[in-house]
Amino acid sequence: MSTQQSPSDAESSDIGSGDADLEQANLTPGELLRSQRETLELSVKQVADTLNLTMHFIRSLESDSYEKLPGDVFVRGYIRSYARLLRLDPDQLIEIYNAFGDKKQARKQEAIKRYTRRRRDKNRPWVIVSGLAFVLVALALWFFNRAPQSPEPLSSGSPAATAEQAVVNSTDQAISEIAVFESDTGPVAENNLQINWPGDDRLEIIFAEQSWVEVAHEGSDDTYQQAQQSGDHLRVSGSAPFLVSLDNATAATVIYNGRSLDISNNIRSDNSARLNVGM
Repeated sequence: MSTQQSPSDAESSDIGSGDADLEQANLTPGELLRSQRETLELSVKQVADTLNLTMHFIRSLESDSYEKLPGDVFVRGYIRSYARLLRLDPDQLIEIYNAFGDKKQARKQEAIKRYTRRRRDKNRPWVIVSGLAFVLVALALWFFNRAPQSPEPLSSGSPAATAEQAVVNSTDQAISEIAVFESDTGPVAENNLQINWPGDDRLEIIFAEQSWVEVAHEGSDDTYQQAQQSGDHLRVSGSAPFLVSLDNATAATVIYNGRSLDISNNIRSDNSARLNVGM
């Protein structure tokens, strides 16, 4: 007896087999994302609208043109969000991204070494000539300094004028020191962000550096995902538990219902963390 496969089952089957084929093909992170998007028959515009990103960002991710994006923290957040949309494993994509970056950096270092060797061989004659010129200039200065020097004329300024100038200089220095002190102790700007969902629990995240963050809460499809800057203070009200993903976890302070949490045991080797706050 034959059985008919439902569209959802077929789609899941295609995605699973696609992951295996992509791993064997040793594709880059961008090629993985583009191939899976095409398998699911999604357009670049559909992905951009869903992730609330520009089409330029999506094309840059798919072409591995990460230098066109804001920074490494942001790139990791975009890759995670894109992977979830395509039903790929975000952690696996980040591992592939890390390996891709290491290989790219190794190729860049090797190219720099080759360029340096070529420049050194090309400039060797000029180095010799420059060395001889330096020796000649040093000898000329030595002979010049041995010549007798004429005595310097005495200062024509009066003692009173000299004392007055010293007082002025001292006053200017004191004023500048006060100005520097005031600028150093000025208030630090802070960006307060408030997310209000149904519920009485309170979650706060304070960022000391850039970090991508995703927050969801119990019993709702609401999700907040954004790249945060240094000094940002995110406040979320809703129903616990809160599901939190951080790409730069060591730079984040997490507070739940007024109590600071120790998340050090949840931080992974790539500095990311996934938290279940309020369980």
